[in-house]
Amino acid sequence: MSKFTVDFKKFIKESNIFSLAIAVTVGTAFGKIATSLVDDLIMPLLSYLFGKDQFSTLKIVLKAETETSPAITFNYGIFLQNVFQFFIIAFFIFLFFKFIKKSQEKIDLLNKYGGIKSLIFRKKIDKISKDVSEIKNEHSENKEQLSSKTEALLTEIRDLLKENEKTLKIKKTKIKKTDV
Repeated sequence: MSKFTVDFKKFIKESNIFSLAIAVTVGTAFGKIATSLVDDLIMPLLSYLFGKDQFSTLKIVLKAETETSPAITFNYGIFLQNVFQFFIIAFFIFLFFKFIKKSQEKIDLLNKYGGIKSLIFRKKIDKISKDVSEIKNEHSENKEQLSSKTEALLTEIRDLLKENEKTLKIKKTKIKKTDV
């Protein structure tokens, strides 16, 4: 076999020739859709807005038609139509690649955390951690309230004990005076 045949077989086996064929087919179909969008929807609308019959007939006559030669024209209407078609196709290709990039970022994120199951597990753990920290915060607020209530009660008990102690001292002194 010739080197060309070997290289061609290697190309067919190792490359993504089938993916390329599918892409060309889809691209051709999309090109037809974009052409129809421009020719049948956008350009008639623009023609209506600018008061022209058809954009494709817009031209500048450089040399008038004579009996022996045809007219020489600068057909800028057809050019504008092709420019619109190009921008529409470019815009949709941009959107497609933006979608692919965003999808790839999500896939990379999933792979970074060990796949979808690991990511779901990690989200559950994060939610539990958040709940625990909220409970701790609530507990610390309650603890502060309890601490201030406890302090107030202890102060009241102390004051009552002091008052009771004074009352007991007064009673003791009265008892001692009566004994004498």
